[in-house]
Amino acid sequence: MLHKKLRLLGYLRTGGTSLNAEEQKQKIEEYCREHEHKLVGYSTVDEGKPGLGLHDAVEGLKAYDGIIATDLNRFVKHYEDRLVDLRPMIQKMLHEGKALIAINEQFETQTALGQQTALDLLQEWSDRESVVMPPLHEHQDTSNY
Repeated sequence: MLHKKLRLLGYLRTGGTSLNAEEQKQKIEEYCREHEHKLVGYSTVDEGKPGLGLHDAVEGLKAYDGIIATDLNRFVKHYEDRLVDLRPMIQKMLHEGKALIAINEQFETQTALGQQTALDLLQEWSDRESVVMPPLHEHQDTSNY
């Protein structure tokens, strides 16, 4: 095994996915079995709003090794919020040596490949953000701002 066994807190959110809470639990439990991680429980299942349950999950990091979810979109309400909301969370996890696992993206910050995936995603989101939102000084007409 390339990485250590982790004590993980599952994070569930049903908004914006075709998977209900039970299906997400099954996927998380299967992943933990396959990778020999210990699933210690789940954060609050919040119907669509990532903030409440995510706060519980982040607080759980004091006692556990990481957070696991079916995909990165569980952590944000809108795909466009990934850069703003996830960048600080991913950087915090990397800095503190905690695991952030998103099963669908094969994203696990405890492995070298997962860390590279995290850095690549952050760069991709930054690049996409700079294309979508050019710097203010590039706008000709500022009367609408």
